[in-house]
Amino acid sequence: MVTAAVLLLTPLQLTGAISAPLTGRIGPRLGWRRIVVTGAIANFTIFALATVVRHHEWFLVAAPAALGMTYGGFMLTGLDGLAVTTAPKDWPGSLSGLNGACFGIGASLGIALASAVITAGSDANGVTEAGYRNAMLVALALLAVGVVTALLIRRPERRAGRGSGTSRAWSSPDRCSATTDVTTDVTTDVTTEDAARAPWASPVRPTPRASWDRDPSILVP
Repeated sequence: MVTAAVLLLTPLQLTGAISAPLTGRIGPRLGWRRIVVTGAIANFTIFALATVVRHHEWFLVAAPAALGMTYGGFMLTGLDGLAVTTAPKDWPGSLSGLNGACFGIGASLGIALASAVITAGSDANGVTEAGYRNAMLVALALLAVGVVTALLIRRPERRAGRGSGTSRAWSSPDRCSATTDVTTDVTTDVTTEDAARAPWASPVRPTPRASWDRDPSILVP
């Protein structure tokens, strides 16, 4: 019994520990919602295969290993990343705390439900294969609900980076044209006032003419 538990749980924890950091690196690039949806669909697919080919011992070891990657690596890491990026600024840890609470409640209720279904399928001789089959079917139905719920997650809005609002506002065509008009008007007014007040202080100064242009007689010997 202990050996069977070790063979089932060790691959689950090992692949989850390996895939979680990798998911944390690719999550910001691919999007946390996409990671969660991919993990939910993969969990359902793997568990459906495990339900069909549950008589093969090798698959009962391979399935937990694959679930460790899709569930522990994709789903849990993706939900944490989604909670951090979409949480309100006033409560940055609210969604992460709610996610952890829901995980604990769901795990407790899932174990209780699976135990009740297995016990209900038992007979006078003890636990039967039908009881395990019914428990796996109930779990598969709950995973289907999880897939639908993951698909209903709204795409998070992209938050503007530091300084992006200022650069975006000043780079808009309307703001640039308005700034150009104001600058042109101010420059024109200052130039007109300076030219009227002191012609030699005008920004556009006339080209000085040589003395022989004003009096050509000086060139005559």
